[in-house]
Amino acid sequence: DMSLEVEVDDLSILLADGNAAVAAGDATARFDMMAGEQFQMPLRWTATLNRTEAGWKLAAIHFSANVFDNPLMGGF
Repeated sequence: DMSLEVEVDDLSILLADGNAAVAAGDATARFDMMAGEQFQMPLRWTATLNRTEAGWKLAAIHFSANVFDNPLMGGF
């Protein structure tokens, strides 16, 4: 099982005459493996949204983890 808790750093930054927004923040991914292991992975994220006639639409999202200090490198 996997769940994700997300926190935003601040209000979105509006660009392109208010028709695009960029936000960033922290996230925690929680994993419950079938073999019984459980671990959490701290992440950073950024998201870009575009304003359309139908409303705001997600254009891009990116999550990243510290490749040198994370639960997978240390073995749960």
